[in-house]
Amino acid sequence: MGLILNNVVGLRTIPFMKNIFLICVTIMILLLPKMLMAQSHCYVDYKAKRSDGGALRLHYGVMKLSSGDCSNKSRRRSVVSQRIAVGGWSLLTVMSAFDESGLQQRRDNVGRYFLKY
Repeated sequence: MGLILNNVVGLRTIPFMKNIFLICVTIMILLLPKMLMAQSHCYVDYKAKRSDGGALRLHYGVMKLSSGDCSNKSRRRSVVSQRIAVGGWSLLTVMSAFDESGLQQRRDNVGRYFLKY
């Protein structure tokens, strides 16, 4: 019993442990919004065109965007335009932005351009 009551070294570690705990909690609080944003995303549906030797081709597609690209309308347009340009397509319009709940209803209308780019 005397050893436990006279344990001065053990009493010194308690404030140190509290500091470590507070530092860990602070780091978690600061990183939580970034972690949540990294996981969120949106989808957009768009219309595009391509001209192959005089023949005009059109397509309707759905694309997944990161959360940073979802918030601004001009940013969405820019990202979609850059991605479809790889396939030789030119963006006509970004029709709408939506979450996963709107994904299933568009799947049948999109065909092979569903989440292609």
